[in-house]
Amino acid sequence: MTTLGRIRLLRAVLPAALLVFLAVVFVSLRERPSAHRPPVDIAQSANGRSGEGFELLHLDGDRTALDARAGLVEERPPGGYHLENIERLAVSRADRGPLVVEKARVADVSGPAGERRIHVEGEVVVFDAEAGLRLSLPWIEVDEVAGIAESTGAVEFTGQGVSGRAAGVRYHLRDEPSELAQPTFEDATGGRARADIALLHDGVRDLELRGSVRGERGVERFDAGRVRVWRGENERPRRAVLQESVSAHVRTADEQYADLAARSLEASWDAEGRPERARLDGTASLARQDQTLSADTIEAVWDERARLWDVDAAGEVYLRAVVSGVEAWLSAERLDAQADRGFALRRAHVEGHVRFESDRARAEADSAEFEPTLGGGAIRLTAREPRKARLARDRTRIAADQITTDPHGSTLVAEGRVEATLLPSHDAGKPPPIAGLFLVDDAVHFVARSLRSEAAGARVFLRTGVRGWQAERNLSADEVDLDQTARRLTARGHVTTRIPRDAAGGSAEEDFVQVTAERLDYDERDRVGVYSGGVRASLNEGWLEAGRVEVHVGSSGGIEQILAQHAVRIEFRSAGTGQSEDVHVGTGDRLEYIPGERTVRLFGDDAPATVRRLGRPAATTTGRVLRYHLDLGTLEVEPGPRSPARIRGG
Repeated sequence: MTTLGRIRLLRAVLPAALLVFLAVVFVSLRERPSAHRPPVDIAQSANGRSGEGFELLHLDGDRTALDARAGLVEERPPGGYHLENIERLAVSRADRGPLVVEKARVADVSGPAGERRIHVEGEVVVFDAEAGLRLSLPWIEVDEVAGIAESTGAVEFTGQGVSGRAAGVRYHLRDEPSELAQPTFEDATGGRARADIALLHDGVRDLELRGSVRGERGVERFDAGRVRVWRGENERPRRAVLQESVSAHVRTADEQYADLAARSLEASWDAEGRPERARLDGTASLARQDQTLSADTIEAVWDERARLWDVDAAGEVYLRAVVSGVEAWLSAERLDAQADRGFALRRAHVEGHVRFESDRARAEADSAEFEPTLGGGAIRLTAREPRKARLARDRTRIAADQITTDPHGSTLVAEGRVEATLLPSHDAGKPPPIAGLFLVDDAVHFVARSLRSEAAGARVFLRTGVRGWQAERNLSADEVDLDQTARRLTARGHVTTRIPRDAAGGSAEEDFVQVTAERLDYDERDRVGVYSGGVRASLNEGWLEAGRVEVHVGSSGGIEQILAQHAVRIEFRSAGTGQSEDVHVGTGDRLEYIPGERTVRLFGDDAPATVRRLGRPAATTTGRVLRYHLDLGTLEVEPGPRSPARIRGG
């Protein structure tokens, strides 16, 4: 066969042979999948095959175990690779998407699938799609046996509204969150947070900071041992839990600042980033300007309808506030309050062993309410039977079912089973409390249905069933008014007083004068009490009645003089004779009684005075001035040009 013939034969056979070869290769590939896809321009090297523009896809069953793209790849037996100018190196993780190295200069892969060690270095950029973070690293080491990928050194990261740096990173290839060592996070608003460790439960969407956690934005800051933050799709925080010695200094809605402290703090925000709930547990405190609230637990929930915070506190509740320049303290077991968006207090209700104290007042009750106003506000103290609410201010002590006062204690209202005590003054520079017909150097006690005090106790008004006493002295009336400034006492309605006839003299213990009337006006500066309206004065020797009676009280507290006028009527029994039938009754226009002299003088100004003896022998005496001796039981007519007298028997 000629050469030309041979050539023609090869041309005919060669395509058929090539087709057969390709068929054999195709069948072989179908039966045994390749472990990688080499580029077209592949060559032999001393270590094995190598190439440029290389894509490597390693399969472990149906799972991608190694996915890489690099400028240069060298295959290094057994089963290892050396990659340069890396454009992609993806490492699969069991419970989430792959960890992707987007850029690096060099990577070395060794070991069989599932037991590989991968070392990547040189301007490494890692993207974690699940976490939404892109990290720049000096190097990263992947250990499939240990199930971690980690790097130390200067780490920088960005993603989802945050950026920052760290001293290292560790990724877990199985079911544990990734970690950043000594991270610092920064956001677009200038906020910054630092910690010893950050755990990326769901990237920065669910971030946990541990160890010496500190955050700050301008003058705002927080400190805690552990913080976990959940963020929404708009990258704003939706929920945060701070634990272990939490403290914070935050700005409120009214551009003021509040200080928070607790063992733990849980907070949540609405979709727009506005706070809607906060709970502080364990030695919790909330301080804003001149208000401080502390308790075992404090919880605040925003009420959108009322546009107020609902605040609940429990366990050793302590509230401090400065109202109109006056500092006040309130303690209790539980608190229910409302505050505005800036946490300015609008209302507070406390219960359980309530204690209140200001610069000049102290109080206790079972429950209390505080309603601040522009002028100061009101504190309402309430007790449950049989207990009473109690308040002490200066020399005044008050107990009642309910007491309402301002933080100064200037204005006070007590209602229900009221008890009031006026203490004597021991301060030489201050006047004693107005005591009415009582001694000023001893305490005076009052009971009533209600009491109102004004001008810091300068005026006191007692109402309904009023009764006052000091040892054996007493006063009762429907209403009693005490005016400390004017030094006056006024009693109205069913007035009754009981006063010693002569405290300085050696009178018997029972030697008192009891006076009843519809009204009493007592001027302490003159020590004169004026009774009016159906007045009746009772003595051991008898009684007198008149339209008006003046009682002059001596400095020792006893009665110096009694003056009566307007339809005076008397009835006396002689104390000296001891005969009960020796009774004298009389009438006149005026009467004068001087206990020290033991005499009663009856005056007839418009008509002669008359005294009639009812005993045996009976007699009637008339005259302008009649004098009756209480100790002797004798009656005489005082002489005078205008005092004609007449005595007749029977």
